Amino acid sequence: MATSTKTRKATVKETALRGPSAPAVFLCGLLLVLAVGLAIGLDALEVSDGVILAITIPLLLIGVYILLALQVGRQWEKAVVLRLGKFQALRGPGLFWIVPVMDTITEWIDHRVMVTPFNAEKTLTKDTVPTDVD
Repeated sequence: MATSTKTRKATVKETALRGPSAPAVFLCGLLLVLAVGLAIGLDALEVSDGVILAITIPLLLIGVYILLALQVGRQWEKAVVLRLGKFQALRGPGLFWIVPVMDTITEWIDHRVMVTPFNAEKTLTKDTVPTDVD
């Protein structure tokens, strides 16, 4: 019994530290490719470097923001979101946004039903007949 509790606590700690979600990585990569392609295209059109930087740097910053802010909770999970250390909300399951520096996800709560095995117990009836009780 003690090992199952220890294993469950280890699982909770492990899932609280997971990396960016797949949609966030995809959108960030898409914006990165778009920014680089746009910079190359504008350079070929001989646009000044200041204009190229003014267009590509915001695209890169938006990509990083999406990478840090977009979260996905699995179907059986909810995230505990703290804003500056104070409880903000339970978010999920599904797609949700957080404010990257202000919000932190401290724990992912697993809502799946956990089956606990137990054995039948022997007891005596009023007339002293032994029976098994589930």
